[in-house]
Amino acid sequence: GINAEYMGAQFKSAGDERELVFDTLKEWTEDDDIKQDKAFRAVAATLYMEGGHYGPALQLVSGKASLEEVLLGLQIYIRINRLDLANTQVKFMREVDDDDPLTLLATAWLYIAEGKRKVSDSLSYIEELQERFVPTPSLKCMQGVALMQQRQWLDAFRSFKESRDLSGETQGKVQPAALINSLTCLRHLGKASSKEAQIMAELREVAPNHPYLRKQEEMEDLFGNWRKQFGQ
Repeated sequence: GINAEYMGAQFKSAGDERELVFDTLKEWTEDDDIKQDKAFRAVAATLYMEGGHYGPALQLVSGKASLEEVLLGLQIYIRINRLDLANTQVKFMREVDDDDPLTLLATAWLYIAEGKRKVSDSLSYIEELQERFVPTPSLKCMQGVALMQQRQWLDAFRSFKESRDLSGETQGKVQPAALINSLTCLRHLGKASSKEAQIMAELREVAPNHPYLRKQEEMEDLFGNWRKQFGQ
């Protein structure tokens, strides 16, 4: 697990040099002894997924050696919009243990991805998980995403705020998704200007290399160039 934790830290701080991290990961995944380590497989698959390298990520968890690996596979399938395969993952998990928290979590993720009528079911699963265990930043963030799909912008914003607060209480980093989605909610509520700068500053602090920030900077550059041309 030490190698995996080290690579996770390297990935988060690598910025534009993340491909070097993937080069190292590739070397390690070719070592059968290292690949036997479940913790390594989970972290490596997560890093590949976050970097958009979905093929290698899926290869690492295709053995379905644990519900955690099946859950990771589900997340990857959702990202590449293969909900049919995501459904297969959930069915497998239910057959193993339909009452396991990871199975409930996977079902909630799938229902959010499927949208429409399934969203209210996803909220029920998230509520059950929070009642059985404790609210976590991730669960509150998921709840917010589901509420956004129902266009309940104020309730969604409150969920993201709770996610951010919980991260602070546990000395953890705020999830970038909680911050980005908070901005979306504020814009829909017509209250973007007052709090947007504060949330953007927080996002720059916790995830300075996030693609969202890069897109924002590109848009600002385009707008700046347009203003110069228009001014001339």
